[in-house]
Amino acid sequence: MSFLFRFVPNIRKKIFKAFRVGLLFGGLGVSFVAVGQVTGQLQVDGPHFKDASGNIVVLRGISLIGVQNLKTERKGAEFIINLLTDSSRGWHAKMLRLPVFPGQYFANPARYVQNHLQPTVDLCVAKKLYCIIDWHYIDSPYKRLGETKSFWADMAARYKDNPYILFEIFNEPVTAASGSQAEWDKWKGFAQEIVDLIRQTARKNIILVGGPHYSQHMRGAVSNPVTGKNIAYVAHIYPGGYYPLANKRSGNSADYWEYNAGVVADQFPVVVTEWGFGSDAYNETKGELATFGLPFKTWAESRNLSWTSWVADYAWYPVMFKRDYSPTEFGKFVREWLEQGS
Repeated sequence: MSFLFRFVPNIRKKIFKAFRVGLLFGGLGVSFVAVGQVTGQLQVDGPHFKDASGNIVVLRGISLIGVQNLKTERKGAEFIINLLTDSSRGWHAKMLRLPVFPGQYFANPARYVQNHLQPTVDLCVAKKLYCIIDWHYIDSPYKRLGETKSFWADMAARYKDNPYILFEIFNEPVTAASGSQAEWDKWKGFAQEIVDLIRQTARKNIILVGGPHYSQHMRGAVSNPVTGKNIAYVAHIYPGGYYPLANKRSGNSADYWEYNAGVVADQFPVVVTEWGFGSDAYNETKGELATFGLPFKTWAESRNLSWTSWVADYAWYPVMFKRDYSPTEFGKFVREWLEQGS
């Protein structure tokens, strides 16, 4: 299903009053329905996102490059969004991630929003696409508290009444790689401050919280979660570099993913807002379909995880497109995965 939200009807309701595609799984009554039939506010209920009718929703889509870069270095946001929603080419995008780079934003916040972010948001909302505003820092969060608070105060005021907007508070926190509860607890203090700030103005938007060491070490949320409503967690998963392919103890990559993110998904929604691979990619994202893409799909499906792949471009790695905007192997894999059941 290309960028669709996958619904599991509330078993108590027995009847699912939406547009079915007729794919049912035995006695579970699981239906796959295009998100084009769904609008409005989503909410967090235990480990799930749910729509207004109480149906479970799995959010899946793609991340764009920086929203300013779309205008200054590419063909513009309208071009790529239209491509990713062009069913005649196999794309049915229903959720997009919009990275906001701090240096670009702080050069002139009002102008940045007017010229870059707001037009991109408007394009998404006009197509009824859910979109993630991603504060795209890769840095120590503790050095960036002031800037992060300033940004989210602005975003909360602008988008507090927009049910299509989700907030990802900090892209990749650069912290110690210990994976300890203490490291999570320190990060949680930062995240809680940002969540509380947002909630002063924006009461309902879903807030996505990453974790220590490039949003890899999420396990600490199980015993010390961020408090508040409509909170979900973020994990980033790549083949190498900071994102090791295999658990060093077992050699099984799914064990590593399960240990760090899967345990969180038992209690809270988890969105893998970045994942991807490419044979010509940088070290962190260098990987193959057989050794990363397919195992990741198997694991993500077993967990019913939400995700956005990184990244819809021909030069930012790992590339999903060639320069003529035909898909690479990675791009085809994403498209075909999302098309299943559409």
